[in-house]
Amino acid sequence: MLLISIPFALWGIDRYFGSGGDDLVAADVNGVEIPLQAFTFQYQQQQRYLQQAYGVDFPANQNDAALKEFVLQGMVRQELLGQEAQQAGYSVSDQALLNAITQLDAFKTNGHFDERRYEQFLTAQGQTKAEFEQNLRRQLAVSYFEDGIQKSAFLPSSAKQRLLSLKNQRRDFAYFMIPVNSSNVDIGNKAISKYYESHQDDFKTPERVKVAYLNLSKKGLMSKIKPSEDALRKYYQSEADRYIVPEQRKARQILIKVLEGADKDVIDKARGRAKELATRAKAGENFSSLARKYSEDKLSASSGGDLGFIAPGDLSSEVEDVLFGLKKGNISNPIQTSLGFQIIQLVDIRPAKQAPFDEARSDVLRDYRQEKAQDRFIKQVEQLETLAYEQSTSLEPAAKALGLKVWQSNWVTRQQGGGIFGNPKVRDAAYSDDVLQDRHNSDVVELGPNHFAVLRIIEHEAAKPKPLVQVRDDIKQILAIQVARRQAVVAGQRALKELQSEKKIAKVAKQYRVTVKSPGFVKRTDTRFPEPIINKVFVLNKPLLQGEATFGGVELTGGGYAIIALHKVQAGDDKNKKGVAVASEPDASYGLRERDAAYQALEAAADIDIKRDNL
Repeated sequence: MLLISIPFALWGIDRYFGSGGDDLVAADVNGVEIPLQAFTFQYQQQQRYLQQAYGVDFPANQNDAALKEFVLQGMVRQELLGQEAQQAGYSVSDQALLNAITQLDAFKTNGHFDERRYEQFLTAQGQTKAEFEQNLRRQLAVSYFEDGIQKSAFLPSSAKQRLLSLKNQRRDFAYFMIPVNSSNVDIGNKAISKYYESHQDDFKTPERVKVAYLNLSKKGLMSKIKPSEDALRKYYQSEADRYIVPEQRKARQILIKVLEGADKDVIDKARGRAKELATRAKAGENFSSLARKYSEDKLSASSGGDLGFIAPGDLSSEVEDVLFGLKKGNISNPIQTSLGFQIIQLVDIRPAKQAPFDEARSDVLRDYRQEKAQDRFIKQVEQLETLAYEQSTSLEPAAKALGLKVWQSNWVTRQQGGGIFGNPKVRDAAYSDDVLQDRHNSDVVELGPNHFAVLRIIEHEAAKPKPLVQVRDDIKQILAIQVARRQAVVAGQRALKELQSEKKIAKVAKQYRVTVKSPGFVKRTDTRFPEPIINKVFVLNKPLLQGEATFGGVELTGGGYAIIALHKVQAGDDKNKKGVAVASEPDASYGLRERDAAYQALEAAADIDIKRDNL
């Protein structure tokens, strides 16, 4: 079954977004409309996903058109497949739907399905259970349809064996390389000037700006908040529930370890030992003595299994759930955990209690400062937004009202800057039309949690060509390398002709003062050699006679030329790594091709109307 992750593609049924109001559509697939509102939602979801994935490296001016096209084509594909799955009679049982929902990590707490979390998610998305489950049921049906195509595709056994044989083929070769050597290449002034005139865009100073900015951060606000003792006591009283010392339970344990990945026999044997020890302890044998003798937790065994007092959150949820349900002196049944099997004895209980003010004072002070600082900070951000917008030609009013310093940057380009201008979002704001062309204050830019900035341009310098004298040496080097690369190719092709006549690779290599390398047999997946060399080795014809070689040459990506002598071809094994003659890899690859071909056929026969003017 296809695993589905959150956020879902929540655009499949237009009633998810309400009815009436906005009647614009993004596309029409066989008469079924994909609402523009649904497309916008999915597009924003993709943007948020990319921003989370790339963080500060995500550019604010990323290619919106490409992302929109990607999202829209995905929605069209899903709608078309959904229609075909429904027409073909694919359905999803209630049990399969339930299994899919309970397996989603987004709805789990401590590894288990949490219905409350599930309901909270739906509330946040503005959906009912019926709507969500109908859409998920449709997605699952599509996954069944696609799996049916992929898993039914296969290649004949003989074809798979031939493919594996080719894939695992090994070839014995030798080679030498003609390197690029630009040290003796002479480039004239005329060539340099001509190149400069035709490539001036390559030798421009970058556009750059100097920026004035306000930097507003919650950091530092807390230290400025100095409450009176009376204020702290009132806060403590109003938030008394926050300063309760939770119930603690003193416990002992006996651990029978089970290594991760152990087979069933090992697990059953450990479970049996744990049950036997639990039975003996419950029958009256001294728990501490049993722990010292049999527990496999070295840290606690020497002290009779003593774990000390345990507060909620100290141990795994499986153990805590049992421990906090025991009565004093009781012994648990074996509890299976990631460590193995644990037997717990409850020794003592410390009831929850209200922490006295003096004892909780440092926490009260911290919480008071955080809360007041957050309130003050929110108001400051709102004030900054208002003043920066209303007084858009200066930062001074906002700086004066908030007690902030107006900072000034060094030169900042579109690609690079220091300090907060290392953040692409800040550079993008500086180079926006409203800031750069109209010379307004920027919108408030969020740099991180509780950290904002507003900026404006104080100096702008357009890109301009560098003088020839400044870039002359660079151009000379570029032209020298270009000439040297051509010379290497010419020399390599000449060496190949000599080798085809001479037949002795070592002798030809000696003429060019290079060394022959003989790596022996290699596979086509070998990464020790430049890719053009491996590719060439595996397209050369097999030598006709033993002891002979087939010769070839190839230009290298980074410059230079390789001359290759193929000596032997060894047939590959037609079995996979496990020795199975009929491998599944070709079937999987063929299945994906069949799936894509099926979609292309559906797409060609479908009536699809993309409403690009609405996007």
